[in-house]
Amino acid sequence: MFKGIIGIMKKTQTESNLIEDITRAVIRKLNQQSTIDLTCNFIPDENYWSVQSLIKFDSTEVQIIGLWGMGGIGKTTLATAMFQRVSFKYDGSCFFEKVTEVSKSHGINYTCNKLLCKLLKEDLDIDTPKLISSMIRRRLKSMKSFIVLDDVHNSELLQNLIGVGHGWLGSGSTVIVTTRDKHVLISGGIKTIYEVKKMNSRNSLRIFSLNAFDKVSPKDGYVELSKRAIDYARGNPLALKVLGSLLRCKSEKEWDCALDKLKKMPNNEIDSIFRMSFNELDKTEQNIFLDIACFFKGQERNSITKILNECGFFADIGISHLLDKALVRVDSENCIQMHGLIQEMGKQIVREESLKNPGQRSRLCDPEEVYDVLKNNRGSEKVEVIFLDATKYTHLILRSDAFEKMENLRLLAVQDHKGVKSISLPDGLGLLPENLRYILWDGYPLKTVPLTSSLEMLVELSLKQSHVEKLWNGVVNLPNLEIIDLSGSKKMIECPNVSEWDGNELPSSILHTQNLKGFGFPISDCLVDLPVNFCNDIWLSSPLNSEHDSFITLDKVLSSPAFVSVKILTFCNINILSEIPNSISLLSSLETLRLIKMPIISLPETIKYLPRLIRVNVYYCELLQSIPALQRFIPKLLFWDCESLEEVFSSTSEPYDKPTPVSTVLLNCVELDPHSYQTVLKDSMGGIELGARKNSENEDAHDHIILIPAMPGMENWFHYPSTEVSVTLELPSNLLGFAYYVVLSQGHMGFDVGFGCECNLENSSGERICITSFKRLNIKKCDWTDTSIDMMSDHLLVWYDPRSCKQIMDAVEQTKAISDGNSTSYTPKLTFTFFIDETLYDEVEIKECGFRWIYQEETVSSTISESNDEEETLSSSDFQSNEQEEIVPATSFESDDLEETIPPRKKLKIDIVGTPPSNPEY
Repeated sequence: MFKGIIGIMKKTQTESNLIEDITRAVIRKLNQQSTIDLTCNFIPDENYWSVQSLIKFDSTEVQIIGLWGMGGIGKTTLATAMFQRVSFKYDGSCFFEKVTEVSKSHGINYTCNKLLCKLLKEDLDIDTPKLISSMIRRRLKSMKSFIVLDDVHNSELLQNLIGVGHGWLGSGSTVIVTTRDKHVLISGGIKTIYEVKKMNSRNSLRIFSLNAFDKVSPKDGYVELSKRAIDYARGNPLALKVLGSLLRCKSEKEWDCALDKLKKMPNNEIDSIFRMSFNELDKTEQNIFLDIACFFKGQERNSITKILNECGFFADIGISHLLDKALVRVDSENCIQMHGLIQEMGKQIVREESLKNPGQRSRLCDPEEVYDVLKNNRGSEKVEVIFLDATKYTHLILRSDAFEKMENLRLLAVQDHKGVKSISLPDGLGLLPENLRYILWDGYPLKTVPLTSSLEMLVELSLKQSHVEKLWNGVVNLPNLEIIDLSGSKKMIECPNVSEWDGNELPSSILHTQNLKGFGFPISDCLVDLPVNFCNDIWLSSPLNSEHDSFITLDKVLSSPAFVSVKILTFCNINILSEIPNSISLLSSLETLRLIKMPIISLPETIKYLPRLIRVNVYYCELLQSIPALQRFIPKLLFWDCESLEEVFSSTSEPYDKPTPVSTVLLNCVELDPHSYQTVLKDSMGGIELGARKNSENEDAHDHIILIPAMPGMENWFHYPSTEVSVTLELPSNLLGFAYYVVLSQGHMGFDVGFGCECNLENSSGERICITSFKRLNIKKCDWTDTSIDMMSDHLLVWYDPRSCKQIMDAVEQTKAISDGNSTSYTPKLTFTFFIDETLYDEVEIKECGFRWIYQEETVSSTISESNDEEETLSSSDFQSNEQEEIVPATSFESDDLEETIPPRKKLKIDIVGTPPSNPEY
């Protein structure tokens, strides 16, 4: 301590400043000795390092940081870790636990008083905290304080607490607020809000094992059981700790029984945490939440909102509140998602409405219970929602009066995405309830739909792959219908008469609405007369009459007025259509083009003239052989199981400067010729590098993901290739960023599989910094596929994460700066560990990993060295010194010469640490 004070005396010029600096130094040393301890096992992860990076120690401003996330996600633990990590650097500190609970028990004045007492370390009794004495204000203003306000769920309380301290805290003070409600932070004027993310499976296994086995890996015989527990917890630290403690010292048989029980009955301790947020919702918000948990999870937000609004639930504001409380989230496809544990909590709430009689519950979604109720006519007026996964059965026989007692039924879904078509109605089907807002019935088995004469509240009708020959008899009033989907319904024999449409009102024989959001229908001449602005999303399937010329009909249909406004166009399973007409270029509003199980040989070249096209998804087009050149960058390209694809022509790859993530996926396209393979890599890498340079100062620069088969020639594109999962190296100088890559083994993986790389950096004082880059594939799945991805060969995955690159390079520069300040020479080494965030059902492994360096444009030479250095062996420092002379020019990917874009191949002498674990995801 005195050594530090002597240093202060040498630098201080006046006596008053000397006293002030000595006082602060003593306080900081005392605080350092009295920091709180973490009361549970803790592993620094991406959240820890991200929040630490938000705290600016050299700032003179008062910083207020909000930590927000679902219950049990680790907000309090994270705030505790930050407090222990940095509070000693401040003059005063205060960790205020359970703020909301204290306020409810004792009132706001008591709570504010307690905050001041904790901060100033003395007893105070102030009647009105907003009117404190000038002496206390001066004391607060003279202190650089670190404050944690934990578990704040009331905006008025937060405003009082921050209002008391914000204006009077000393310069450089930091306040961290944790909450489950984002709106509390927004109402309190907090600008820096960090959403605490769930743990990846690697760290999940560590934290679970620490609680179950007192070590970071499972005991022998418990690996698969531990995976099941982790799969259940879905990255929620509280659930991991509770389950670990619950299963501690139990036998394998007891583990198996306990995990089976969780499938039917959630753990009370975990469930109670989530119910806190549910209980804070009003009645309509609770209804929205339960509808999403039992029915709508994974569906598009706008569609859900419209349907729930028709249910009288005020869904626009209701869904917003659910988002603020972290009960739901919106994914990159604008679909509503919900954490598995929260969904289970919602289903349990519904089960508790009637434990022994499912027909007396408001919502039915368990396949066995739904079938029992429908088969035996055990429904009641209490049933509002039914979701039946028909793929769970091979044959279901339903009674004609199955829905007769359910007069309040709002939502009905019979899902059969596998095409099992297991349901039969031998006696037909009685009239469906008038209260219905949503009907989805895949493979509907009857010739007509028994709708009542008035379904005024129906918003969506989806009868994919149905046996319908005629929608209904007579006139049906459907003023709110927005989506109708009959795609794959090949038995339609009566096409609606559209010849009398005036463009303002659709014919009474089919719809009484306009501006549909979704419409699926077989290719037909009658579609030519659809009105302008008929629908944004159209799904076309095989024509009713196979003798008609689909190409000629489609050419006329695409040229019709209605298709000018189409934003999403899908062609599905049109077996007699071998090419798409060039008239598709007339669709000036088209943003997404999807082709599913189409026998086409090539995409139409005219798609390059579509000015707004941002997504092309092609699934199971086994005859597709070539992809034409595109004149503009398409940020989302997906080609799935196009087994004959050979040619890909080079496209203009201007840097994409929008915040939307970019992805290029050629899954199982294993027949690419060598030149096309290099073309794909050239365009993709060039897009990454130019985008990185253009957006080097932009914190919102987009991510980029590439997934293509692993083929000969790919090794020329990367630096530091390694067959181990951990690599230790020094970053080259003049680096702008870098892309990560892994080679994945053949195998099966889920749609939500994630990949990451953990970078560990140790500075000259031995302090360890950890920064993680983590990405999920987020591949848009086809409606007709299963919920998994099967890679038929090894695949190359490349991702560019500008945020992690910047954090890593900033950390390196800061470490060098600290060393320079101490007059020492220190070049930090970084250890990168690649991992897969697998679920229980994933099989893929990492076979190879490495990087692609991205250099500053001005430091890159215009030519590549022609010397034959293939056999030269270099250390990592040698590689750095020679790299500038040999790396590719920034604009070289626009050239036709593929060789200019390829970095030099070298046999590198690199420091490999560790060996890949038997399960790389961990």
